[in-house]
Amino acid sequence: MDFKAQNFAFIGSINLFFSSMLSARLRARGCRVHAFSLRQPQHLGLIQKNFDSVEALIPPCGSRWVSYLVGLMRLVRLVYRVGLTRQFDIVHLHYATNTLVLFLLLLTPRRKRFVLTFYGSDIYQSPAWRLNWVRLFRGKVWGINCENIQTLNKIKDHMGADVGIDYQICRFGNENLDYMRPKALNDFFQGKTIRIAIGSNAHPRQQHLKVLKALGKLRPSIRERVVVQMQLTYGAPSGGYVQSLQNELAAQGWKSEQLVGLQSAEQIAEFRARTDIFINVQPTDQFSSSLQENMYLRNFCIVGSWLPYKTFKDKGLCFFEVDRISDLAEMVHRVVDQSDVALSKMSAHPDLIHQLNSWSACEGSWLQQYMKHS
Repeated sequence: MDFKAQNFAFIGSINLFFSSMLSARLRARGCRVHAFSLRQPQHLGLIQKNFDSVEALIPPCGSRWVSYLVGLMRLVRLVYRVGLTRQFDIVHLHYATNTLVLFLLLLTPRRKRFVLTFYGSDIYQSPAWRLNWVRLFRGKVWGINCENIQTLNKIKDHMGADVGIDYQICRFGNENLDYMRPKALNDFFQGKTIRIAIGSNAHPRQQHLKVLKALGKLRPSIRERVVVQMQLTYGAPSGGYVQSLQNELAAQGWKSEQLVGLQSAEQIAEFRARTDIFINVQPTDQFSSSLQENMYLRNFCIVGSWLPYKTFKDKGLCFFEVDRISDLAEMVHRVVDQSDVALSKMSAHPDLIHQLNSWSACEGSWLQQYMKHS
């Protein structure tokens, strides 16, 4: 692919952790990529190696309002660099509905400058006024991407498909797969501990407490073998939510394992390798990397039937669906009792996930979209 080296600005928040892997691929092609974080993130140390520079727009201060005032001043300086100089060839916004991003769209001179990546939280969780603001300034956007066709169609309906915007499905490759080895096709559950992972982060939308309540209905012969796993690595709100989860696990008598704080790819891989059953019943999602990692390892996956996973079904991946969280115990019984049948369907999972989620499969779509603006 004849891709010309360019200067990029990546602007985002926690999602810079994912886009840093894209940055590494661009830099390997001779590009320069500068990151601007919308807050002082915990993960800066993990991503700095993949960018030419990293700058936090929101500094850590004692006062939230002082932080935002300083952030707004830094944003004005960024507007100058983005809109009035030729320092960056492509400005890629990795958090389309963040407040500072909306101000950036407002203040930047009116010409097509931006490519927007919509994450699940942008389209499914953001207030309508934020999406309307993005639509208002769509004339400054030349490219929009997301990870699956259902989300892309929602964005097109909202933004308008005839406004000169290049819409494209672009997926982030998953470097965690490089540290994972798919499990052998054998019976997971004969007399063994059963490790059940709930969700993929520490946000209440993972519905940890509702899942724990549902799992309380497990047969005693299964429950006594269960270790509950929780990946509480990011997304926790203020107010002690993580501590409340840990207290609830203890109060209900669950054996448990928690992964706390942002972790390296190797640590995530080790955690996934210990899992037997992964449960994902959050209200909304787009293209869960955590789910794909578990399917790659041939872990048993139980998801909400309301989640937009048509791409996985079309690809032939095997997973189990529940219509209600209260059905989880019954589904776990089914998985444990009929694991041999499911395992035979999971034999092709590593190859199928590699086709969907490896960087060798995903990089080309990003380059194609960038080249349209070159």
